[in-house]
Amino acid sequence: MATRNPTYYEILGINSGAKHNEVGLAFNRKMAARRREDAPPDLKGETMLREAFDVLSDLDRRAEYDAKLRVAMIKPAFAKGHALMAVGFLVAVGGALYWYLNRPVEAPVVGKTYQEILNGAIPAVGRLQTLDMSGQGTTAGVAFAVLEGTLVTSCQGHSPTAVMSVSMGNREIPAKVTMADEGLGLCKLEASGAGTWPLSVSPQPAKAADRVYAVNVTPKGDVLLREGMVTGVMRSENASVLKVNIPVPAQHGGAPLLDVNGRVVAVVNMPPDGKGSYVALPKVWGDPPPPPSKEPPKPAATDPSEVDKTGGVDDLKLPGGRRPAQTEREKRLEKALRPPPTVPDDI
Repeated sequence: MATRNPTYYEILGINSGAKHNEVGLAFNRKMAARRREDAPPDLKGETMLREAFDVLSDLDRRAEYDAKLRVAMIKPAFAKGHALMAVGFLVAVGGALYWYLNRPVEAPVVGKTYQEILNGAIPAVGRLQTLDMSGQGTTAGVAFAVLEGTLVTSCQGHSPTAVMSVSMGNREIPAKVTMADEGLGLCKLEASGAGTWPLSVSPQPAKAADRVYAVNVTPKGDVLLREGMVTGVMRSENASVLKVNIPVPAQHGGAPLLDVNGRVVAVVNMPPDGKGSYVALPKVWGDPPPPPSKEPPKPAATDPSEVDKTGGVDDLKLPGGRRPAQTEREKRLEKALRPPPTVPDDI
């Protein structure tokens, strides 16, 4: 007897009524398990996982797939004598499917999909390391780009003069602290060549009941998301701290917390005692630096050699030995002060 092929839902380990965001969570969980060092390679299994995710993460393709599953489950229940009933049922299913695909489009849900948010976070987030005198790296948390060449991380436990590097994909990028905010406990890093696709900072502060995504980075550098919710906001003189129903993983100081549009709303602040918190990130941290001020050009100084010692306007020489044209007042003054002509004695 031929064995039945597993459905896409069985491959991902979810039921057919799973929510849309659960598809992405299940896919990432399965892929993470396959990438463990002790997991045997299974190219066919990984291919089936990707195929299942591609179909079930697309609402229209998932609807078509669900219709095919229903038809496949009903076929064995019909005997040959019930062929007309089967045809009628298929027509009804086809009509329902046609109505579903051509139904009036509802207003889109605010926010991006899980996969879109993850795709935006992957190139902007990396592992932060501090380097000792021998060049040996020690994991120091997470950093993420808010501008090209500018990263943000938690300052807690870091020396402003420490030599650092950020691992992004297959690259190790040198980094150094350029700004530290003691009130927020956050630092800006300069990392030339990092952050070609930076994360934007949300212009609106997060509030209770907002859906958020915590960014996690595995020891191998894989970026993952955990969905949660803001349960409250604590405001102090220096910062606002978000209460989120997602625990802060160890060694994740500096990891961003994203809203439903993939924008940064908070950063994990990991003090030395290891009790982390989500500190709200002000919008100004994502703004580009102001352009250098342009001072008006200073007037060219007059060459002293071109002015007579008396400093008079009449003695100012122009290029080529010429003098500036006199005004009527200057002409009258010159005539009035001109000495009388010398008269010969023999007249």
